Amino acid sequence: MKQFQIRKALTALFLFLMTLCVCVSATASSGGECGPDANWSLTDDGMLYISGSGEITWHPWSQDKIKNLLVGGSITNLGNGAFSSCANLVSATNTAPVTVLPQNTFYADPSLEKVVLPDTLTEIGKTAFMMDKSLTSVTIPAKVTAIGERAFSFCSSLTSINLPGGAVNLGEAIFQGCDSLKKVTFDYGFLAIPDELFSNCKSLETVSFPQTLVSIGAHAFQSCHNLKAVALPASLNIIGDHAFQSCDSMTAVTMEKGLVTIDQYALSFCSGLTEITVPEGVKTIGDYAFWGCGGLKTLTLPASVASIGTGMLEDCTALKKIIVPDKTCYAYKWCVKNGFEQILSVSDADPDPGTPDSPGSSTPTVGQLKYKLSGSKATVTGPKNKNAKKLKIPATVKVSGKTYKVTAIKAGAFKKMKKLASVEIGANVKNIGAGAFQACASLKTITIKTKNLTGSSVKAGAFSGIYKKATFKCPKGMAAAYKKILLKKGAPKTCKFK
Repeated sequence: MKQFQIRKALTALFLFLMTLCVCVSATASSGGECGPDANWSLTDDGMLYISGSGEITWHPWSQDKIKNLLVGGSITNLGNGAFSSCANLVSATNTAPVTVLPQNTFYADPSLEKVVLPDTLTEIGKTAFMMDKSLTSVTIPAKVTAIGERAFSFCSSLTSINLPGGAVNLGEAIFQGCDSLKKVTFDYGFLAIPDELFSNCKSLETVSFPQTLVSIGAHAFQSCHNLKAVALPASLNIIGDHAFQSCDSMTAVTMEKGLVTIDQYALSFCSGLTEITVPEGVKTIGDYAFWGCGGLKTLTLPASVASIGTGMLEDCTALKKIIVPDKTCYAYKWCVKNGFEQILSVSDADPDPGTPDSPGSSTPTVGQLKYKLSGSKATVTGPKNKNAKKLKIPATVKVSGKTYKVTAIKAGAFKKMKKLASVEIGANVKNIGAGAFQACASLKTITIKTKNLTGSSVKAGAFSGIYKKATFKCPKGMAAAYKKILLKKGAPKTCKFK
């Protein structure tokens, strides 16, 4: 009986030890050192833990066995290619005070879906996440100032990205070929978009540019076939060569005064554009800048242009009108020299409204509005008070005893009037400039008295960014026609037309 009890106890002990071995094996099947003060452990279920401090100098783990990664402790440097070609890696979390994510850190990890980066990070190395085809989102920490070339290129599941304003040292083609990328935002302070940054992002629909942006690099948005509309900030000086080439779904591009150079092929083969207004201040338009814009019907050129390259309007087969300010400017002479005299139109609008002063001047302020006078006509150039909630643009304005017809609203005249809730557009208005009411987010009611608006007289982005459910009150019988025109000029699709 006693022997039986001893045998039973030994059997129980053996089973306990076997169970313990299995448990230990399941939690930490391998591990060791991966740097002078760094350690690693990899469980049988694919969880890789990195702990300790300092730099990872070698990578002794089996790449194919890693499914999840946690970097902790006081690790400061992961080393080049530390977790590249991990075919089964699904998630990676880094809580260590790492400042630099080296070159190729997560290169070609086809199953990687989620990455958590530390707030201490300041630099992402080149090709760090390149070809991570399952990565759907990544938050770039606010302290990041440098991102290497092709860091996220060909991450074909990535849908949105926000770039911090302090990211000033950027390599080429960082997001090239991110086929699912739909939305891009830049934080305030962002200065320059490097070459090929979003080239061949075929699904890209929306880009929000900061008011600090100075330059857009070569091929930056080339072949972004789903990009619909672009509103460029007033801070922008240069659009680089091929920057928007073959963005063939783009129907509107708004350029502001401040732009100096439109480089070669910049908007070539943008076949969805029907009109382009080059703002006053632009001096140079490069070779073939608008080549192949087969839907372009109206082009407006400013007095400031001093150089136009070869083939600017090559294969613009639908072009019906070129508008220039006067017959003495370079643009007029270029058009005549290059055989466009028959479709040339001279505008009597002054592209520069000047600085409003006394009511007796050519730039008076009358009531709530500022005007520019020319001949017997007046152009509304802006509000007296940017915080006005309600504005009425009259049919006529009287200055020093003389009556002027109010026929135009200047480009950007009421842009970013955040409190503007309603506006009435007078009966004589024929032209509404690009971005005239852009980003008036509270604008809910637009009463239109004029019957003179056309697809070419209302410029790109005139009503982009207004209240999504705004109501346009149109002249009798013109609601359908104006809806067709204004939806193409930035009015939200959810607006009502009565």
